[in-house]
Amino acid sequence: MKTLLCFAALLFAPLQLFAQSDWRFGFEYNENWPFWSPRWAHPTHAQLLTKLAHVTSRGAINVNGVGNWSSIQSREGEEYNFATPDSIVRLFQAQGFELTWYLNCEARWAWVNPNPAVRLGASMAPAPDKEDDWQNFVRAVVERYDGDGTDDMPGLLIPIRFYIMTGEIKFDKSGLGDQENPPFWADTIDNLLRLHRLTYAALRAADPSGNTKLVSSGAVLWDLYADFPDYPEFDPPQGTIPLRLQNQSYKGNSYMNGWRALQKMLASFGDEGDGVECDYIG
Repeated sequence: MKTLLCFAALLFAPLQLFAQSDWRFGFEYNENWPFWSPRWAHPTHAQLLTKLAHVTSRGAINVNGVGNWSSIQSREGEEYNFATPDSIVRLFQAQGFELTWYLNCEARWAWVNPNPAVRLGASMAPAPDKEDDWQNFVRAVVERYDGDGTDDMPGLLIPIRFYIMTGEIKFDKSGLGDQENPPFWADTIDNLLRLHRLTYAALRAADPSGNTKLVSSGAVLWDLYADFPDYPEFDPPQGTIPLRLQNQSYKGNSYMNGWRALQKMLASFGDEGDGVECDYIG
């Protein structure tokens, strides 16, 4: 069954050259995921967007996976291939939708360890000697879709103004606690903050006007939401939630590590002395 996750967002600072609304109702568009979903060229997407254009005033749509680094630059030094993201931008703008864009540092060739034991799609920070590669990629993407008239995508009508920094801090996945691997960010909190700073600097270098914004994805609190005594059968008998309800599992597990990481992230976001990480928290 197809799923659309709805979210409402208040967006600021519209570009002067384009009539883009400040207030919008958006959808997280997951119809291209997982891998067995219709590919972007399939008419299903155009049909669905046509329907969405009638039920909402139109606005930002968050498309998972558009910004995957490896899909645009699969090897170090390779030229950027914007064929797929260009087609996605055209698909959405044809129905009046403004895209937000995931910036996903999942190109394994840029990691310190190119073959870690992490799930497909997880993100890690680039190795120190690959930081320039990441920043060059971010600058190229922003320059192509910012609508400033320089090196823009041919036919760009609705610029991309908001980029989402993927890599949510782990609070497990679906309430099953320490059994589950991190679904998104598979690196340390310090490396996540480092990647934020690299990305913010590259984004501002590509668009000094400040119209283009970086949004941190913050933390995923699925496990927190699942941790309610109203659902005693949600976890197996020896699972994380029942143990927590017995006060046996609050320290030394990924749940507490997630809180510590979130605390460190928010403290860093509030301290510009260590560098600027983002414009907003999503």
